[in-house]
Amino acid sequence: MGNKALLVVDIQEDNTGRTARKPLPYKNSFELINNVNVVINDCKEKETVVIYIKHEIENNLFNRILAGRLIKSSDGSEIDSKVNIISNYIYSKNKGDAFSNLKLGDFLEQRSINEVFIVGLDASACVLKTSIGAKNRGYRVVVLKDAITTMNMSKMPKLLNKYLEHGIELATIEEFQKLN
Repeated sequence: MGNKALLVVDIQEDNTGRTARKPLPYKNSFELINNVNVVINDCKEKETVVIYIKHEIENNLFNRILAGRLIKSSDGSEIDSKVNIISNYIYSKNKGDAFSNLKLGDFLEQRSINEVFIVGLDASACVLKTSIGAKNRGYRVVVLKDAITTMNMSKMPKLLNKYLEHGIELATIEEFQKLN
């Protein structure tokens, strides 16, 4: 086994927390965050690196009017206050794939990390794109299927198949605790 890291993707105030606006927060935000915190606590016990990913868009008039959320340096772009933060490893991105921030790849390389576990949202967008991005860069990728969510949970079975088609492993939190 190599060095491992957990990527906590886009669990931010505008998505799941106090600044979320309809149609957010995600219907199962509370359960998601509880499950993610279980994983984070397990990582802390086993000294696995935990990295937080934030989706942020530029703070300009156009984005404030059009998007109105996840604006860089706003309260809504911060990690949801209910998420256990156990490291200062926080990387911002403005595209779906967290590896679009080259500093993330540099950080993992400097620590000889070759396995990433991924939790967070949205399973149909940023979690999927980040998983594929990690796989394409040669990492072993394991997505914790009970610690991800999407807006339409009825689509989750089809989404999980998409992960498998890309060679991305799926595990439950319980299986992760044995792997980690």
